[in-house]
This record gives sequence, structure tokens and C-alpha cells, in this order.
Amino acid sequence: MKFTIEKNIFVKLLSNVCNVAAKKTVADSNDYVILQNIKIEVKDGFLYLVGTDSDTYIKNKIVLNNSENGATTVPAVLLNDFVKRVEDGAEIECEYVESENIFSLKTGKGNFKFLCLDASLYPNFEVQDTSVEFKLAPKDFINIIDKTKSSICDDQARYYLCGLFIHITEENGEKVLSGVSTDGHRLSLINVKNVNVNGDFSGVIIPRKTLPEIRNVLADCQDEEVSFSLSKTKIKIETNNTLMISKLIDADFPDYKRVIPQANDKILKCDKKLLTNILSRVSVFANEAHKGVKFILSNNTLVLESGSPERGSASEEIKVDFDNDSKIEAGFNSKFMIEFFNQIESDIVCIYFKDNSSAIMIKGEEELDNTFVLMPIRI
Repeated sequence: MKFTIEKNIFVKLLSNVCNVAAKKTVADSNDYVILQNIKIEVKDGFLYLVGTDSDTYIKNKIVLNNSENGATTVPAVLLNDFVKRVEDGAEIECEYVESENIFSLKTGKGNFKFLCLDASLYPNFEVQDTSVEFKLAPKDFINIIDKTKSSICDDQARYYLCGLFIHITEENGEKVLSGVSTDGHRLSLINVKNVNVNGDFSGVIIPRKTLPEIRNVLADCQDEEVSFSLSKTKIKIETNNTLMISKLIDADFPDYKRVIPQANDKILKCDKKLLTNILSRVSVFANEAHKGVKFILSNNTLVLESGSPERGSASEEIKVDFDNDSKIEAGFNSKFMIEFFNQIESDIVCIYFKDNSSAIMIKGEEELDNTFVLMPIRI
């Protein structure tokens, strides 16, 4: 196997492939050691780079000139670290010397040799019997990931919440892709309308650790329409130059619609930036454990209060749009609320209240299809 590749192109190709390669542990079995390598293959004028940890699989490809076929596997961390240190713009001559079982890299006057493992030992990762397929603009799925990631649970005891739940619904004759996450204290629901879907499915849960890798793949192909395929156990994502496959969480996601308030008819509207800044200031004095801030709302006036024995107290008042005779007094985690505000693009944020003890809904004034839910806390 022989090929020549420019350093910056090689770095980009290696990046996400090496990210998913298995990390070294103290007691590695022989089967696990091969997963710490990436597979490098040249076939019919294409270079293929493959990485997997047995849960996630990524294969990148690129067209080559003047190459020779062949395949081997090379330690992922070592190769990635070395290529990054090569001078920008340099051409790297790569060759697998089968008789010595080494992968040789030449750049400038340097010659560097990596020990290899047999490519035939590298596992294949396949998706069979895909029952659902849909295509989506990369920015739409990136939007779902970015706006739901803060609500994903990190408690492995509730593993069924440790990922992004996606499913298809129908609204006014249109297919809608919904992405949902919750940790029991907050919930994020992001919708993408008018999705072209083949097949029906009740929903799947994509593991939390897989989402950054999906995002990286999609970020590199903004001008494409990406193909998504689903089986009962895996998700497959295909772009022009990348194939990604990931295992799914084998569990049922809770009925999240029961958590979304249906009778919150008292609506506060306020400039998002103004409310975020005031909430940030007042929260400095909040209890460190729950970051609680009390909302006191009446007659177009909002007072935010917080305090703790160790820090003192804070209170700040602003005028808001709240044309309602009711008075609301409720406490919320300020950190969670600010994270929701940061996911809203509209200048005006809308907060829907029911009473002093019920969950609230948060929406952007121009993004009413997306919903954030926050449970109250005692202060």
C-alpha cells in the first residue's frame, strides 16, 4: 500500500476516526487492542480510514492520485498525535511494508515507522434490516443536538434517559422529526418539520457519548443532504465521504408528553438578554447546591430574589409584559433556566406559568414549535 497526502487533509480525515477508536486501559484483551488502532486501506484510487470502539464506527474516504492498494491498522493515538506535529502544508508519503509489518511515513528528510496489526483482525460493523430512512439538512440535526444536550441525564442508573430520543410524528399532514431529552428536572423538545421519511418507527435513543461525533460528521458537510437509516439496534448516517454507525440504547423512553404542561395560561414576555443578565447577577447569591432564584410576578413587574447564609442576599426588579391579575411566586434553578435561554434565538422569551407549584414552559417568541420545560424547586 502506498499513497501521498497533504498534512492538513490527513489531520481532518483522522480527527473523528481517532476520536471513536477505543482508549487504552490497564488490562486489555487481545480483541480490544485492535480497537485501539485505526484501519487504513487503499482500494481502487480511494483512501479509507476506519475507527471503532465496538459501539460507534466511522469510515472516512477521499480520492487519491498514484496510489497502490493495500490495508493495515495503526495505533490511533500515536498516528494522530504525530501527524498533527508535521509542518502545515507538508506532503506525507505513506507506505505499508508488509514484509516488516510497519507503516512508514516520510516527510521532508524524516522517516517514521509505526508498528502495525493485521487488517484482517479488524472488526466489520454492519447495519442490517433498516426499517426507517429519512434525509435531513445537517444544520437541522445539529440544531436538535445543540438544543437538547443540556437536558440529557448523566445518571447511568436511569440509562434510558442518557441519550437523545428521536421519533416521527405527524402534524397537519406533515412528518415532523422530534428530538427530546430530559433528566427529570428539565426537558427539551426540538421539532423539525416537513421531513421526508420512509417507514414508521416509535422512536430510538441515541447515546449521549455518540452525539458529539455525529455533530462533528455533520459539521463537515453543511452543503449536503444527509441520509439517516435506523434499525432496532443501530443508527447509520451517510454523507458523501463519511459513513457513521452507532449502537442505540436498548430501552423505552418515557412518555414525555405527560410532562409538558397543557394549562399554563399565564404568560410572561421579556427581552431575553435583559432577563438573562439579571438572572445571572441575582444567582451569584443563590445556594450553591440548587442555584435557586425566586420569581415574584404581578402587574407587569418581575422581582428576582436569591440568598444563602454563606453569601448574603439579592433582589432586583424589572418591568415585563405580564398582563394578568394573578400573582406568581415560584423558585427555579437559575443555571438550568439560563441554559435554556442560551438555546433560544428569538430576542423575546416567553415563560408560561400555571401556578406557584407547577412546571413552566419556556419558548422563544418566534420559535413556538420548540419547548423547554423546567420543574420548580423549593427555596
